[in-house]
Amino acid sequence: HYLTDVYHGKGDPVRNPFKFALFCIFFPSLVSGPIKRFQPFLAQVEEGLPRPPASKALLGLAQVLLGFFKKLVIADNATMVIHLLEKRTDLTFGPVCLLMALLSVRILFDFSGYSDIAIGLGKMIGLDLPANFNFPYIARNITEFWRRWHMSLSSWIRDYIYIPLGGNRVGLARKFINLMVTMFVCGLWHGASWHFGLWGMYHGAGLALHNLWEKSGTGQKWASWPYSRFLDVAATNVFVAYGWLLFFYPMDQVVKFTRH
Repeated sequence: HYLTDVYHGKGDPVRNPFKFALFCIFFPSLVSGPIKRFQPFLAQVEEGLPRPPASKALLGLAQVLLGFFKKLVIADNATMVIHLLEKRTDLTFGPVCLLMALLSVRILFDFSGYSDIAIGLGKMIGLDLPANFNFPYIARNITEFWRRWHMSLSSWIRDYIYIPLGGNRVGLARKFINLMVTMFVCGLWHGASWHFGLWGMYHGAGLALHNLWEKSGTGQKWASWPYSRFLDVAATNVFVAYGWLLFFYPMDQVVKFTRH
């Protein structure tokens, strides 16, 4: 991000190694984000961080406590039930659906909990970090989901992978290839394993299919139906929940879950 933006003239080079190190290793966001950009981050630091008002510091503290609640109470307890389900050898359709739902709960509250802790700690010292989650499970489609899920990563891969590949400025076939490549890289960002890459391509295919559906006459008629939103949200959550199986488990295990 830094090298690309400086090369394209979107920011001045950082001459002070200590400032650059502060941007790189700012501890609250180092492990799980949100992914920050050097321009707004260092601009705040260079202006000097005034002592935040008590109201902002308390809001930050409340967000930190909310983050710990999400992580320790909701996500960790969901993980305990997931481990119990994983030990079963007779998983049928119902338990697999329960597993998908629990994985959805676990990753949202685990990840958004970490983000809340990082953003809240930033507020407590007068530093603003980018928002990372915006109720992703109320998204009406997979495109909207990615505008709400891990937003700092979504905007990062859009700006530094998808748009440089050509983005929406190319033909339909090339656009879909760009989506697949972008989401494959997004999957590998989470870890150098094939199941992460498959998860990324699964979402890339979903984004491509939704793009076709949205532009079709049938899709436009469906969107105008008053009750379509509720079914869209349900379908999007099923699609995302199945994707978490690809994210967390190797392909042979996902095949076993799918057979049930």
